[in-house]
Amino acid sequence: MLKKTLSTENGDEIVKVRGLLIGLAILLAVNVVWPGDWKRIAWAQVGPSIEMTEFAEWPDDLQLNYSAFANGVSDGHHIWMIPQEVNQVVKLDPATGTMTGYGNWPSGFTKGNGAFSQGIFVNQSIWMIPSLASSVIQLDTVSGTMTKHNNWPSTLTVSSSAFSGGIYDGRFIWMVPSTANQVVRVDPTTGEMTGYDDWPDDFTLTNMLFPAACMTAGTYGWCLVQPTKSSGLIR
Repeated sequence: MLKKTLSTENGDEIVKVRGLLIGLAILLAVNVVWPGDWKRIAWAQVGPSIEMTEFAEWPDDLQLNYSAFANGVSDGHHIWMIPQEVNQVVKLDPATGTMTGYGNWPSGFTKGNGAFSQGIFVNQSIWMIPSLASSVIQLDTVSGTMTKHNNWPSTLTVSSSAFSGGIYDGRFIWMVPSTANQVVRVDPTTGEMTGYDDWPDDFTLTNMLFPAACMTAGTYGWCLVQPTKSSGLIR
């Protein structure tokens, strides 16, 4: 592991940030990480004094193809990196820097490029939201077993990248459409999927309308929209 400290001598307490590759290099700039540069840390000044640690002991059989990871999610102990175009989910132990790859994809599922847009941790599983993938993939963080869920609503249509992300309301996972024609709710206890496409009368759904910026507030989910494509929020 490589550590580096930047100081501005402001006299305040030292702020220590473990700048993981997934945190400040890959996850925030995943779409501009090229094959030759994907293991490099970009140092940045964000406080009085910063200590960054590089974690680069990748699994031996990890394969890169353009963009690496879509995002990362914590289970409270480990960080799980959700693949966009690499061939595995990668678990990082932030205490030791140990990385473990999980590439045992379910039977009948082919992990392709641009597969997932986000991961969500629910109970002891990571739920991977599909972008170009054909299924939602559930990864049990204890056993390492992967399960596919693709019992899609019969009225669902997509043209390319299906969902831009998802949110968890404490009971259900809600997948936010990118080119899909509806919001899809997943029950993590059963895998059952329900579609919602009763859009407001004065609203026109277009592709790539919702960035990955949705949140829960009370009993509602709120989704931001691209300002050039719509003038309001969707609740």
